[in-house]
This record gives sequence, structure tokens and C-alpha cells, in this order.
Amino acid sequence: MRTVGEILALAFVLVTLLPASALAQEGGVSGPLEAVGPYRVSVKTVTLEPLVNEVRFLVYVVDGATGAPVPEAQVRIRTLNQTYGDQGWAIALNTPQQPELYQANVHLEKPGLWQTAVEVSSSLGNVTVAASSLAVRETVGSSAGGYTFLVTGLILAGGGLYVTWRIRQAQRTRLLSSPGGPATPARS
Repeated sequence: MRTVGEILALAFVLVTLLPASALAQEGGVSGPLEAVGPYRVSVKTVTLEPLVNEVRFLVYVVDGATGAPVPEAQVRIRTLNQTYGDQGWAIALNTPQQPELYQANVHLEKPGLWQTAVEVSSSLGNVTVAASSLAVRETVGSSAGGYTFLVTGLILAGGGLYVTWRIRQAQRTRLLSSPGGPATPARS
């Protein structure tokens, strides 16, 4: 049986030695890049917890022939809610630090099953890649959070008023018990 100190030391070593990308929510490329037209593309979706209907799309796009990033590519995320028929789109953007990685945060408004597709276009050509379907569950509103916020605010305000009252009371007591008493105007 290991001691608590050994377990903590092992946990510390693992956390400090693991690369930062292994600890990140986004991770790296999910699986191999698939050949799609003139590109090699990989699409990964990450649900942004604790939010129910926020999804981050990570799209890796490289030239299929050379494996080089395609920095001038235009990447668009298309969504379709199969229950309500709502359609949407978002533009995915890359950065100079990772020109092959395009990212977009998408808000899926209504519950249901959402079909997603990724459109890539550049001087190499235009392609559409079917991405995974996303299920968004119905959210039920709760007033418990609002009541908790209200009660906490009232407690903080009441505490502030009480502290102010006690300070003024102590100042008044100190002033009245001083040797000269409160300053009174001289009578003539």
C-alpha cells in the first residue's frame, strides 16, 4: 500500500511532465487527417461544458499533396436542426501560430439533433465534409439560482449596514466617554 506522500509525489511528477496539449480541453488532431478532394481534413467537436448548447469546432486543413497548411482557406461550419429545420453557419478562423487549425464556437439555439457539415474553399478547390451529428437536450430553467443570488446579495448588504451601524455606534460612545465630552459651543 502506498503512502499519501508517495501518491502526491507521483501526481506532481505526472502533472509537471505531461505536455500542456495533453491537459488542454481541445487536445490535438482527433484521428488521422482524411483525404477530401485536394485537402486532408480532420474535424473535431468539443462541447463547452458546463454549457449545454455551445460547441467548439476544430478543423485541421492541410494541402493533400504537400501536407502544408492552407492559410488562405475559408472554412465555414453549417448546421441544420432536424427537429425544427433551423439552419445556421459560422466562420472558422485560424491563427498565425497554427495556420492549419481553424476554430469556431457555435451556439445551437434549439434542442434536437443537429446535422453539421464543414465547407472548405481555397484556390485548391471547394469541398464539403460531413461532421458528426450533435444532440442538444432541452434545458429546463430554474429560479433557484436567482433566489440564491438575491438572498446572498441581501445578506451582504445587511452585513455592510450592520458593520456601518456598529462603527458609528462605537465612534459615538468613544466621543461621549472622552474627558472633554462632546464639543459644546461656549456661552457668553
